[in-house]
Amino acid sequence: MTPQEAIKRIEEFGLHHAIGDLPHSMRTVEAFEMAINALKQQEKSRWIPVTERLPEEHKWIGTECFGTTISDEVYVTIEAPSGDRIVKHLCFQNGAIPSHKQRELDAFYKGGKPIAWRPLPEPYKEDNDDSTGSDRQGQKSKGSVCV
Repeated sequence: MTPQEAIKRIEEFGLHHAIGDLPHSMRTVEAFEMAINALKQQEKSRWIPVTERLPEEHKWIGTECFGTTISDEVYVTIEAPSGDRIVKHLCFQNGAIPSHKQRELDAFYKGGKPIAWRPLPEPYKEDNDDSTGSDRQGQKSKGSVCV
């Protein structure tokens, strides 16, 4: 079972079985929400084989000019034919590493291919307990364009 399937099953179970006396239902729903959040967080931090799936791509400024889509930047494990591996900070364009980035990789890892990727972590956020009144919580990191 994949984490996505587990999240879906927990969500479905929680909706159908958290019925009954209200305090019990509220605790059950809260427990399910915590479990779902933990699984989602785990899913965000795992290495995903490129054979399983690639990062989601979206339109960017080059879509209109070149007809391409691009992913947000991610960490990518590159494996050389020798078996050596390196982690690079890249994006995918039309389901592959952009050609200019592939040329850079080939200069050091001739024939190196991506084998897995993972999303970048969220940027550091200071605790909301400071006395300055600044509140950076809740601000999402903006996707970056990799070209």
